[in-house]
This record gives sequence, structure tokens and C-alpha cells, in this order.
Amino acid sequence: MENFLLPQANTSIALFTLSLVFFYYLSKTITSKYKSPKNSPPPQAGGAWPIIGHLHQLRGSQLPHMTLAAMADKHGPIFTLRLGIHRAVVVSNSEIAKECFTTHDVAVSSRPKFAASQHLGYNCAMFGFSPYGAYWRELRKIISVEFLATRRLELLKHVRVSETETSIKELYKLWREKKDSSGHVLVEMKQWFADLTLNVAVRMVAGKRFFGAGGGDEEEGRRCQKAFREFFYFWGLFLASDTVPFLRWLDLGGHEKAMKETGKEMDTIVSGWLEEHRRERATGVAKADEDFMDVMLTILEGADLGRYDVNTVNKATCLGLISGGADSTTVMLTWALSLLMNNRHVLKKAQEELDFHVGNERQLDESDIAKLAYLQAIVKETLRLYPAAPLSGVREFTEDCTVCGYHIPKGTRLMVNLWKIQRDPTIWADPSEFRPERLLHGFGLSTPGTGPVDMTESAGLTNMKATPLEVLIAPRLASNLYEAQMFLVIPVVVEIWASNQQSILLDILGTEPRTIKGRPAQTNRNKGPGRGRSKPLRRDDQTKAMTAGFWKILMEINQAKYSTSPIGEEKTALWLWASSDEYSDGGSGELSGDDLARFHGLVLPWSREFGDSVWHSNVEMEHRINVWRCPLSPLGRGTWILIGEYSTPHQ
Repeated sequence: MENFLLPQANTSIALFTLSLVFFYYLSKTITSKYKSPKNSPPPQAGGAWPIIGHLHQLRGSQLPHMTLAAMADKHGPIFTLRLGIHRAVVVSNSEIAKECFTTHDVAVSSRPKFAASQHLGYNCAMFGFSPYGAYWRELRKIISVEFLATRRLELLKHVRVSETETSIKELYKLWREKKDSSGHVLVEMKQWFADLTLNVAVRMVAGKRFFGAGGGDEEEGRRCQKAFREFFYFWGLFLASDTVPFLRWLDLGGHEKAMKETGKEMDTIVSGWLEEHRRERATGVAKADEDFMDVMLTILEGADLGRYDVNTVNKATCLGLISGGADSTTVMLTWALSLLMNNRHVLKKAQEELDFHVGNERQLDESDIAKLAYLQAIVKETLRLYPAAPLSGVREFTEDCTVCGYHIPKGTRLMVNLWKIQRDPTIWADPSEFRPERLLHGFGLSTPGTGPVDMTESAGLTNMKATPLEVLIAPRLASNLYEAQMFLVIPVVVEIWASNQQSILLDILGTEPRTIKGRPAQTNRNKGPGRGRSKPLRRDDQTKAMTAGFWKILMEINQAKYSTSPIGEEKTALWLWASSDEYSDGGSGELSGDDLARFHGLVLPWSREFGDSVWHSNVEMEHRINVWRCPLSPLGRGTWILIGEYSTPHQ
């Protein structure tokens, strides 16, 4: 009897157990269906380990943004990760990202504190990594007004123009000296872009340059590049010490030690710049071009910045602007050229657009960009496929929020996968293909072999191409567009108003003296500066003074002002010659021809910071002559001006 009842009992127990399991999952499904969204968190990705959570998945062989993109395909456009003791929400959809940064913009404005922000960001003093608050708002205002404002960028246009033209000239010189039998030279363009962008960024922020003709300490420049690359690499790492604080003392992998060394190297470099700026200010001599570090010294003088001293704030802010501006631009330019090399039909179409709108008789100018729709499309398509930072900088919710119907508690970290969003197949057809279609001007380009360019990405906060970009280049334009026009050099006559009344014809930069046709705008100058009567310019004059537009630029950057001479020296007198395709007949500019003519004999301030200086010494006459090359893009095809300056000791 017992043997007969046992199978029935086992069957009953099994059915009862299955019923419990069924009703449990049924009730869970019903509950979750009608549960209030504000109490429901986003789904959590599987595969979490005890203590470290999903950290191991982000430190595998695949790059983090690609790993998170694969998770989004499985778990949806918004999901949760466990990173040690912290929870993070990953957003991979443009509409959800828009909700975060519009509806909840203040709640997600702050950033968590990481080991990198302590060792590389001056303990969160660096603007891009500081928490939201009064300090962050004040720095944002200073940077927006004093560095990123349209007025300031226009004043610094000559820096961008001169550095670009100098780099192109050196590229042409390299081709001329090392071209092979086929008329090409192999150039590692990733390094070329890195040198150019660092020169521009450092010159705009700190008034210095490292590479190329007239550059400063190239060794210091290489140290800068190495430190900045390590800076972004460390910022892109998911460290155990940031997610599991009690493991920090172990320094797993030695990353914190390496961060401290990189931070010390960066601080040593920028501290030297700051000290140099302080010494220059102490002399009381005004600089021709006031860089951002000068502006910060003025603004921060006597300021109360809470727990940070003014030197720390100045260094952190300047380093943040240089590193962010130089590295991200290098990343974008490298990917753009790599894409063009792998899509030659796009390059050909871009060059055709340039030939149509710009032509082959001059170089590209910033003002041309508005007409180059295809070029703009190339840039946008490059940024879509290879954003400089594939994962947005990690942010932190400072209050409870509801995003996409899910409850996000205070303290949750936010990561936006820009790389995934910009390859969304519901928005972009064939999202992984490069279809701009879009540019590069001035040189013909090709690759050493027939295979495609390697498009492997690298780890870090910014998405640098992992391998070098070697390109064969050859000029497309006439040689004078790389040499004579870009660096148009003409003789400058300097009248000496000291003891010996005579003139010197300077042979500048190795050019031969040549006759200047037409009469000068101001002829009666034999009795010293300011003497004689001005004569208006005429349309057929081949010796031209400055246009009204450039006169205004000089005034805006404090060039056209008198200054006190150093003790023991006379004031500076000079002649100014400008070469341009534009002529002034007395009514074409905002100033009269008479005003422009008076500008032809001008006394400039003593600062020797305007452009690239070239010195000429004449011991017999006991005076010095300084000549500047100044880019005059507003003037048209003749884009350079020479200014001669001299001084003589008192007799």
C-alpha cells in the first residue's frame, strides 16, 4: 500500500512545487507590469561578479565603448552596471541622452571624484573635471568670455593662420628635399597633426610654440605630447581604486603611481610658463599679444577661490584648455584623413569642390569654409563615426530623477555612449559606412601600398587612432603658393632719426632688394616721425598702406599704441609696407585714404612678441633692427607684412 501511495505523493509534491513556481513568476510579471515606473530602476546587465560588479567586462581586450554597445544591443538603450560599490546608468539612445541634458541638466552637471582628477586635475581644480558648484560656474564664465568668445577667437585668428601656413610650408619643404622618383614623400600625418595642434593651443593659451621654424624647446614639446597622451589614457581607464575604495592602497597595476609621475611632469612644464609670465609682468613692458595665461593672472589677482590658490587655478585651467584642444583636434584630423585615404572618391569630390570655390591660385582661408558644404559634411561624418571621446566623461546624479520612466537614485553615475548613439541603425542607413562626402586641399594624397588604412582604435578618454598614419604627399598647387605668397617678403626702408641721418635697405629673409613702383603713401619723412604731409592713396599705386580692416585689428590687439622707451634709448621709428591685392582710393574703407597714409610712418610699442621675429644687427651704426612677419589674411592674396624697428643709444 505504501509503495502504491509513494509515487502519487511524489507527483502531488512536484505538481504543488510547479504551481508555486508558476504563480510566483505570474505574480512577479503582473506586479512589474503595473508597478509605478518611478520605483523601477533600469534593467541591470548580467555577468556581474561579487565586489567588483561589471568592472572586469570593461577591462577586457575589447574597448569599453564597444563592450557597452554590445550590452545595449542585449539590454536596451538604458541599463545599469555595477562598478564596485557604485551603480552606473549607461545611455545609448539620443532621445534619452537629450532628456538627461535638458530636463535634468543641473542634476547631471557634477562629476564624481576619481584618482585621475586628484593626481592629474590638481585635486579637481581643472575645469573639465571639477564638481558642479560656485567654483565651476565662475571658471566656466571666465573661459567662455575670455577665451571662447567670438571676439577673442577673432583676435587670435592670426595665430591659427600663421601656425597652419608655417606647417604647410614646412611640409612643402620636406617634399622638395626628400621626394622620391615618383614625386612623393612619405609623411607620418598623425605626428604632423599633433605638432600643429599643440603649437596652436600652446601659443593661444601660453604664448609659446614648440615645433617647426622659429619654434622653442622641441624637447619640452615632446614631453608635453607624451604627458597629454598619458593624461587621456589614464582618464579613460576604469580603475579598481575608483570603484572599490578599500583596494586603493594596493594600487593594482601601478596606475596611481604612473598618474602621479605624469601629473608632476605636467605641473613642472606649466609652472615654468607661469613663472615666465610673472617675470614679464614684473618688468612693466606690455606684451603685443596677451595670451590666456596673462588674462588669468589679471583676473585672478587678489581673488578668493576657496580651497585653491590662484597659481593652482591658473595652471589647472590652462592645462585643461591645452590638453583638451590639442588632443581632441589631433584625434579628429587623423580619423578624417584616414577615412579619406580609404575612400578616394570622397577625397576627389572634396578636392573638386575646393578647386571650384577656392581655385588653384591661392591657399584656403577660414572665410571660405562657409561655401564648402561638402567639406563641412566630411567633418561631421568623421565626428559621427569617430567621436573624439566615444564615452562622455562620467557624470553623477546629484538628486533623484526619473529618466525614460525609470527611477535613478541620487549618487548614480551616468555614462553616455556617443559612439553607439552615432551609429544607431534606426537613424543612420549603413551606420558604419563613411558617406559624407568630404576634404583635403593643397597636396595630392595616397597611401604607400594598395591596402586600406588601419582603422584600429585605442583605449583612453579620447579615441586616438592606434597606429601611425603614413601618407604619400605631393603638391597640387603652384610652388609660389607654398613659398612666395604665403610668406610674401618685401624690402623695408628704415629711417634712422638718431645721430646719423641715413637710410638702410633691409634684405629680409634672403630676398633680393627690388624696386617698389609707385610713390609711397607718405613721402616727406626726412625730418623725423610725424613730419611732412600725408597724401591719399590712389588705385594705381603699387605701394599700399594697410586697409581699414587690418588697422582695426591692430587697434584691437593693442599694437597701434605708443609706449615709453627703455631708459637710455630713443623711441622707435619705422616704415610700414603692406602688400595686398586690395587698393584704397580714399573711400573704400572705414578710414580715409589720408588716415591710411598717416599710418604708413608709425611708431609701434616696444613689445617684440608680434609674429615671428628675425633679427638683423649692424654694429657700425650701433642700432638694432627687428623685423616681424605678420599674417594679413583680411588683405587677400598678399598675406604678409613686414615691420622694421630700431633703437639707438643716447649719445
